[in-house]
Amino acid sequence: MWQNLFHKKWRTNTDMRVGKLASGETKSELVRAFYGDYRISVLVDGSTVHSEDVKLTKATGSKEISITI
Repeated sequence: MWQNLFHKKWRTNTDMRVGKLASGETKSELVRAFYGDYRISVLVDGSTVHSEDVKLTKATGSKEISITI
């Protein structure tokens, strides 16, 4: 039972794949996550082009992150 909670219900794993975007085009995704510390990385052709640490707390509520590449 605890393994199901830890590995499935309480875990936040998200992998979003976005195809090519035209200049000025944006892409939005809604991700539900647990409170805690996260590292968000943007990869292009397998190489990290942007990485950002994010802390989600009850006080912050929702968080919007904008990344320009």
